[in-house]
Amino acid sequence: MNIFRFLLNILFPPHCVFCDRTMEPNAEVCICGSCPERVTLCSASPCCEKCGKPLISYGDKKLCYFCLNTKSKHFDKIVSVFTYDNLVQESIRRYKINGIASYAPTYALCMQGRFFEEYGDTDFDFMCGTPSHTDKLKKGGFDQTDELCRRLSPLIGVPYRSRLLYKTRETEKQSTLGVAARRTNLTDSVAVAEGENVEGATALLIDDVCTTRSTIIECSRALKAAGAKRVFALTLATTEKKAENENRA
Repeated sequence: MNIFRFLLNILFPPHCVFCDRTMEPNAEVCICGSCPERVTLCSASPCCEKCGKPLISYGDKKLCYFCLNTKSKHFDKIVSVFTYDNLVQESIRRYKINGIASYAPTYALCMQGRFFEEYGDTDFDFMCGTPSHTDKLKKGGFDQTDELCRRLSPLIGVPYRSRLLYKTRETEKQSTLGVAARRTNLTDSVAVAEGENVEGATALLIDDVCTTRSTIIECSRALKAAGAKRVFALTLATTEKKAENENRA
């Protein structure tokens, strides 16, 4: 570490990505000692084996209501690190809306652990990120998913293909729409960039939050339409649906 970076760490020490508590200078993982007990890991609770959503209660079924009834063939599996609630929700909002790019290295380390838990035996040809909405870049000043991919790629040894996917048309922001509208908003809105070859590939798709699965479904559809054989997804967090809303998830 050079002296300039050392001084910066002393003057501006890192903060916990969840509670914003000041950390020791040069901390590699910016998560304080109390926060691991205050966030919910998907690996610590029953989750759908297809989309990774926390299961409410369906007896011995290992698939959520959505996956049992839609049987989507576009994505092969989705895995997430955290449930999108409380501290995790506020942390990701700061990352995306306030443009706190310094959270990305810690997020990537968390995703690295989850990757090897679930995908350690899978041979991936490449990883790519979901294409960002223009407003995200304007607000945060950087492409949040691209930053995650760049940090994660060397940690898991999967090459990152930047800008592989692109938006074919303008869409409404998913966060401003209801559940039903989110599913139709992205239909046929993503494609593989011209000249990019994904024929027969096993792809790892990266996103920050999985909500209605619509973004991952559309990106996976585009990849498979272009010839990809399998598409797995890894997200930092996933929303948790209440039992009474599961039919509309």
